[in-house]
Amino acid sequence: QQQQQQHRRRQQQQQRDDSACDDISVTAAHRGATAAMASGQQQQQNGSAPPFALDEQPTIAVAVKNFFAEQVAQQFAAASVLQQCARHLLLTINAGDIMHPVKYGEWRPQADEQSGIDRLDEISRYTYAHRVVTTVRQRLGDKSQKLSALLGRSYLRIVFPQVRQQLQHRLEAGDPQLQSVQDHMRDFLDTFQRELFNDASLAWAEDVQATLQARAEERKQRAEQMKALIDSGDFASLYVPDTAGGAEGENSVEEVVADEEEEDSERAT
Repeated sequence: QQQQQQHRRRQQQQQRDDSACDDISVTAAHRGATAAMASGQQQQQNGSAPPFALDEQPTIAVAVKNFFAEQVAQQFAAASVLQQCARHLLLTINAGDIMHPVKYGEWRPQADEQSGIDRLDEISRYTYAHRVVTTVRQRLGDKSQKLSALLGRSYLRIVFPQVRQQLQHRLEAGDPQLQSVQDHMRDFLDTFQRELFNDASLAWAEDVQATLQARAEERKQRAEQMKALIDSGDFASLYVPDTAGGAEGENSVEEVVADEEEEDSERAT
């Protein structure tokens, strides 16, 4: 009988845990954060939508995996180290150890060129991000649901400076857990940060395959335009300036298209 009672209690606890995980789905997390604001915390004064959506796709976890795959395609020999870099990045994000908004304001004071309205917007977005993390942590004290599986790019753009600083401090302190990635972590973070703030990043594409197909279609259209130029005898238009700083006319459109196809092929692989 005692075993049956224990079994029932375990089932009830499991049901509660499952219910909690369901409640912290992306949509429910949004409702929870909004409810928390309505019950004693500062709401958006004009009743507008939250500073950023909580149903962004891809999630941080998916984007980091995409980014890792891109890096491995370029540095296959370093795949093991890159995997550890990605792992430590996700662990730091999932820890959700971000500053209170008041401390954040002191840590990042208003820049001279930043307007008052822009500063208020920055603080509002950060406060909302902090509130979301707090709400998730309160609902799931066991941290069974990872922040990287719930949130997307907008959240990470807000908190990434802190995530990066935390990893850099650990590197500078000689953290033994980061010893294996000591020589790669900074470059990994540099490249990841560029992708994070690049709106055209393939790693952050909602549908990678669809994005690759769209790019292939663009190349096809450019090839057709190039053929039309050849047929018309307008050979001068077949060359484009070298964006890397070379002389104008150094790279043909055909060469640029070929380079793009090779790059996308590596990423798809």
